[in-house]
Amino acid sequence: MPIYVIPKALRERLGEEATEALVQFLREVSEHNRADLLALAEERLERRLAEAAATIRSEIAATRTELLEVIAKTRAELLEAIADARAESREGMAKLETQFRQAIADTRAESREGMAKLGADLRQAIADTRAESREGMAKLEAEFRTALANLRADLVRWMFMFWVGQLAVLVGILLAWFRR
Repeated sequence: MPIYVIPKALRERLGEEATEALVQFLREVSEHNRADLLALAEERLERRLAEAAATIRSEIAATRTELLEVIAKTRAELLEAIADARAESREGMAKLETQFRQAIADTRAESREGMAKLGADLRQAIADTRAESREGMAKLEAEFRTALANLRADLVRWMFMFWVGQLAVLVGILLAWFRR
């Protein structure tokens, strides 16, 4: 609450009661002006707040609309990209499956060729081993026959020498017996 100072000359002319009434009047006018000024300021503030709120609401609505449009557009692009990726994935899987099947077929063919070659090589090795075995057995048999023939010859030679020696001893004993 403001303090009003009334000049001395005016106070003397009006008197104490009139001065007090003047001060009271000025206070009431001041209070009334303050209340009117506050009401006016409050109205202006409410109007500005209402305008600002309306502006913000319209901007929010516009932003929301734009955001929904962007979301819808992004969703459509994303769905399209997913569909494209699925199609590419299917194509890639089909291509991979074809390549895999071809690789399996190639591997089977190579395995069959390798097994056939291995079988032929094994048959040839068995045939070669049989031929070598027959040759070795024939050589061994020939050596065995030769060794057996040599053994028989040696045995006959030893038997002949034994019997010749026995005959010589017998002849010696008979000569000694008859000389007596």
